Amino acid sequence: MTSAPELAVSLGLDPKWLRQLIRDHRLVPSHAHGARYELDADDVAHITAHPAVRQAIENRSRRLR
Repeated sequence: MTSAPELAVSLGLDPKWLRQLIRDHRLVPSHAHGARYELDADDVAHITAHPAVRQAIENRSRRLR
């Protein structure tokens, strides 16, 4: 299990931004409002494959160039 902030750091994203993307796109439908995100390998794969998350990672990469 990993948390959303841990995943965000590994992806190079701001944790608040990643949590917002998860909420906006309902990437973890089993998540209870207000609870800590506890992400398993399937959740991580689903999140990192989502186009909005991929775009956020790409945008971050462009800003660092």
